Amino acid sequence: AANRPLPKPTTGPLGTLVYVAAAKGGSGDILWKLDLGTGTVDLGPAVPPVREISDASLVGPDQIGLTVDEPDGLVGSLVLRGLSAEDSPVKLGEGSLVAWGPRGGEVAIANYGSRAARCGSVSIHVVQVATGAATRTFSQDHLCGELISLGRDAQATYFTKYANGHVGIYYVSTGLPHRVLSGYAMLSVSPASDFLVARSWQRSASEGLRGTLLFWRGTGSPLPFGSTSDRLLVDRTLAWSQDASTALVAGTFGSKPGVFLIRAGPNGTEQEPLFVTAKGKSMGAVFSADGSAYLAIDGRLLRYVNGAIESVALPPGAPPPAGPLAWLR
Repeated sequence: AANRPLPKPTTGPLGTLVYVAAAKGGSGDILWKLDLGTGTVDLGPAVPPVREISDASLVGPDQIGLTVDEPDGLVGSLVLRGLSAEDSPVKLGEGSLVAWGPRGGEVAIANYGSRAARCGSVSIHVVQVATGAATRTFSQDHLCGELISLGRDAQATYFTKYANGHVGIYYVSTGLPHRVLSGYAMLSVSPASDFLVARSWQRSASEGLRGTLLFWRGTGSPLPFGSTSDRLLVDRTLAWSQDASTALVAGTFGSKPGVFLIRAGPNGTEQEPLFVTAKGKSMGAVFSADGSAYLAIDGRLLRYVNGAIESVALPPGAPPPAGPLAWLR
């Protein structure tokens, strides 16, 4: 399974992709490393079912964060200190919602009671990935409403609270939360603290929120993507570029479904999303160091660069990607 050559060398930047493949018997997932420079693939560790792979290069080389499904229905946060088949993930915590900070230095974990309960206990902890030390940044014994999304940038943790028909975005670093935007739900926050938000939203069938996308830089009013008649309805944010200037999202623009590239910072003008490719049932994406994007869609590995989409070959016998991707710096 290790060091099997590609039929043809992959063109593009030097670097390594980490991708997820389903383990035999459905017992979890297996990570694989694809070296784009040498055209080799190596078997990595076995892990629980993966929702998301996060860059943890701030902690050390070849380290990644994992957001996984737990048997009890919660979401787990794990870190891998190495990517050989013998490495095992280290658990950092589990909760109702998990959000990784830029380059995996920290991970925020929110816990709340049953969504059926109107009021209950809520807490948010921030874990230092390098040490595993956790700090409680927010705790309330009787919070009415529910947390429906969670985000983390380099300075603070953000969450969306929904209660009695009202929705708002809050941030907390230590102590009490502060409302930063009323009437909108947070879909995603970039490494540069730019937000993708939605005034009209609903929970997606799979995970997270879906909604009509707007861009917000922390001041003023959110700005739309698309025209007045055609709006971008996002099912899921797939990836932010490393400089936070662009993002890949899956959704529908007007009546056209697909994966779209959006540019952060509309500068007061409406911008039309760029169609990249058709969306699928299983999807993952990541940006490389040069700004090109890699996508895993329904078992296919693709590269998007300069407005063109191309297939990336895998070695014979290598398992197809099952969704999440990561780029090793």
